[in-house]
Amino acid sequence: MDKAMLDQAHEVLNDYYGVALSDTFVAEVLESDEELLEEAQAGALSDTYVRELLIDCVTRKLGCPVWPSYIDSEEYSKKFKTEFALKVIEAGGKVLWIQMI
Repeated sequence: MDKAMLDQAHEVLNDYYGVALSDTFVAEVLESDEELLEEAQAGALSDTYVRELLIDCVTRKLGCPVWPSYIDSEEYSKKFKTEFALKVIEAGGKVLWIQMI
């Protein structure tokens, strides 16, 4: 796995989603979806659509439901983010920050 691609994925996960995951975990996520891998190879991980694809693949690997959107209830968002944080920690990652609402 290309280091620059992993670094960009880590940057997106840190800056937009507040989590730090291992290189192995992130590499497995990138390789789990052909479209995501192609976009990552093209250096497009910071694009909105690709960021959403990345977090969808991360949540799927963690066994969480989909990341909340603006139309989801505050209750769902809080419940999801609590579960997401616990799953990140269980996977050996770190929660850097999390916005509950």
